[in-house]
Amino acid sequence: MTIAISEESPSRLLCGVSPLAELVAMLHAHSSPGHHALGRLSAELDGAMSGAGRREIRRLVVLWSGYRARFLLPGPSGPSPEFDEEISRLGQLSPEKFLESAAWAVRGGYSGSPPGGVLCRDVGAQSDIVLRAKARGDSAEELARQVFESPDAVRKRVIDVLVDVHSRHFEREWKAMSSRLSVDAAERAALAQSAGVASAIASLSSAARVMAPPLRVRIDKMHHGYVRLAETDLWLIPSALGWPHLLVKHEPGWPAVIQYPVHDPSLKGARPLLQDVRARIEVVVDPNRLNLCRLIARETASTSDLAARTGMPASQVSRHLRRLRDAGLVHRHREGRIVLYELDLGGFRDLGADLLSALLR
Repeated sequence: MTIAISEESPSRLLCGVSPLAELVAMLHAHSSPGHHALGRLSAELDGAMSGAGRREIRRLVVLWSGYRARFLLPGPSGPSPEFDEEISRLGQLSPEKFLESAAWAVRGGYSGSPPGGVLCRDVGAQSDIVLRAKARGDSAEELARQVFESPDAVRKRVIDVLVDVHSRHFEREWKAMSSRLSVDAAERAALAQSAGVASAIASLSSAARVMAPPLRVRIDKMHHGYVRLAETDLWLIPSALGWPHLLVKHEPGWPAVIQYPVHDPSLKGARPLLQDVRARIEVVVDPNRLNLCRLIARETASTSDLAARTGMPASQVSRHLRRLRDAGLVHRHREGRIVLYELDLGGFRDLGADLLSALLR
């Protein structure tokens, strides 16, 4: 995912908080609480909702489970700290824009939106979306049909469940987190002013890197996209509940949005990219290097000692140790004239968490 920076970029960037986007992040986490480490919050939400409310959340879950519907994030007016204002904007969204956004969500991804609301009239395109939704399960197929048959009714259901969740549970959560999120948004805005837009975007995650020339930010995501800030606005929205995801939305006709986690609730420090984790796995899959790791996991050892114990030439042992050291899995220290190698137990312990974090990013 690439974001191209231009001279117009500072005027295109807005950092702010969005209670609607955060409520939807909570609903997303509720749909799979295991990998979000938010089991407590998910259970509290279930306890706060009525039976009918819980059932409606399940019926609409496809709108925020994998591919989040674009109308659930701030639109052209930008993020607002007031939930009622954001819900009002959702109610005022044009029927064509709502239908199209809902259709891509139930389908499970954007794939070239027909211009000018053609999707509202294109029966063939609608049939294709229903077919793709069917592959995601019965509830997705049912909602896809309802979106095309009665989009206004679906919109009312969405608004009703969002308002219900807000009043029963989310409002008090938002009061507890909104100040911290506002501070983070202000810090990103200040960074954009002092260090530039590219630096502000790159600061959101270890998955983002500044590249030049031309000046751009590359974000490690599963999907491909190219956003030109000379042509569209970009909203940066902090999230306390969105970890581990760095959500990037860039559908045509909408401002681009990055919803980023303000902190990692279970891990320390920035996590590596998937390519870095893959490189570490490739290092330890070699049986000789794995055997060396087993030896120095028990006690520190020198290159010559390891060569004697494994039967490998010292030069070969040295090369293996260098690969392990470069991967951050082994470190060394000197005792007099002897260099001793020691396994980084934390590096191995983190490897599983790093892999999960990189996969879910």
